[in-house]
Amino acid sequence: MFRRAGTALAVLALATGCQHAPGPNGSAPPPPPPIDYAVLREQHNQRIARIPTVRTSGVIELRWRDERGGSHFEQGDIRLFLRLPDRLSLQVHKLGETFLWFGADQGGYWLFDLLNKDDRVLYLGRDAGAAPADVPGAIHPLRLIDLLGMTALPDEAAVGYHEGHDAWLVETVGQGGAVRLYFDRATLLPKRVEGLDGSRVICAGELRDYESLAVDGLPPGLFPRIPMRIRLTDVRHDGEATVALGEPTTRINERAFHNAFDVEQLVRMLAPHRRVE
Repeated sequence: MFRRAGTALAVLALATGCQHAPGPNGSAPPPPPPIDYAVLREQHNQRIARIPTVRTSGVIELRWRDERGGSHFEQGDIRLFLRLPDRLSLQVHKLGETFLWFGADQGGYWLFDLLNKDDRVLYLGRDAGAAPADVPGAIHPLRLIDLLGMTALPDEAAVGYHEGHDAWLVETVGQGGAVRLYFDRATLLPKRVEGLDGSRVICAGELRDYESLAVDGLPPGLFPRIPMRIRLTDVRHDGEATVALGEPTTRINERAFHNAFDVEQLVRMLAPHRRVE
């Protein structure tokens, strides 16, 4: 996200995953039979389509380095609102005090960096698809939607097999830019998502402990599954975050949802010292 607080939302490129045992002659085992991309796309996109607006709480642990190389750690609680495809609001607070609040919607994106009480900054962008150069981080709010595995797949794309992660691999363009998704071969759920700058990985998300999300009007067998533990990385700025979600719900107070995206109301409440646009 951003070097002072936001870089806090990140996770160094994680272990490459399980390697297959060598064959009887020490040779690499053959890759699994290829999957039909249409099957993978249909299951993934149906899951996304069944996820309405979501509200959840949770806890977060943040680790990052400042510009002088000093290490920092923060732990806090989160409140998350998500409405696909492109609306996200995440508040990070501790003992009733907010120290990070960022989000994006059709009107743009924002990030309140409030860790330094003497220099509380609002980063604001009217173009939700691009962050200004002054915002010192890789994880744009829209990229977080991608890193949560919540981006739909296009009608056509190539699918390959990645031996290091033992996963199906798809590259596409998400809400926040180019992404590479790794799908578990057994469940076809995304297990890792990487944000790309060209061919370079700049941020990543590891998704674990999927659970069913109850949705009114759907039978339990069709409830979409969402990850309950998330690890995020900002590779360029050596930061990481671990997020554990509480009890996600699709039952939303619309006024509370609206307030979470009302930037001018947030400005009055959080009182940043300056804006960077």
